Amino acid sequence: MKFGGGGRLSRGVSQSPADNTMDGEKALLEHLERNEGILDFRELSSKFGMNERQVTRLIESLSKKGLIRIMTASEAIASDGDQ
Repeated sequence: MKFGGGGRLSRGVSQSPADNTMDGEKALLEHLERNEGILDFRELSSKFGMNERQVTRLIESLSKKGLIRIMTASEAIASDGDQ
């Protein structure tokens, strides 16, 4: 399944770009859960058929919704030590 671009067809039903974004957010959350929160922009771009800018927008959207927290590697290491 690919995400990004304009609307796409699924089972003969046209979906809006907003639906596509929701699918992308869900897929990104699932990916982050499977990979313990670690991501690689190039890998995600390839996996989702999106450019790195589109992946960045998905990440920013999830962050604004409070579904993920963006941290540097140093912050993540410190956070792991606090638990």
